[in-house]
Amino acid sequence: MLNLGPWGEPRVRAAVVARLRPGWQLAPWNLPRGPGLDLNAVFVKRFGDLVALMRVDPGNDAAQDLALSAAAGVVEAVPVEVDAASEAAGSAHGVSLRARMIARQVDRLRIAAGAEPYELQALARALAHDLTPIPTTPHVDVERMRLLAPPSR
Repeated sequence: MLNLGPWGEPRVRAAVVARLRPGWQLAPWNLPRGPGLDLNAVFVKRFGDLVALMRVDPGNDAAQDLALSAAAGVVEAVPVEVDAASEAAGSAHGVSLRARMIARQVDRLRIAAGAEPYELQALARALAHDLTPIPTTPHVDVERMRLLAPPSR
């Protein structure tokens, strides 16, 4: 049910917001650490969100900053590896991380612990764009797909 405030603007109940956004999403620098949490999956989700936002909503700086800080929070202490062949990276179609890796002919991403947010942002921007060169930085290693035959023109 939609609640309207005193001036007719919609108000969302705090319980609904809490269910939509767990606390670690609102404060990504305080990601919980524990044996049951798959930080690789968290990184794939948040970094994938960043790539998708840069592709379809490039002006949404607040959402991009949130996704970037969450992804950077994961790799500040642990390395991450994302394989384009893995379905954990999302669908092979659309704007998911996996789809963009396949479109840009990236087979695997290896992100070392301690990667800086600017490195992740540059990588996300390149994956979101069709022509921007894919960067390789001290903390980011990009393994390209090996083509058996050159693409037809």
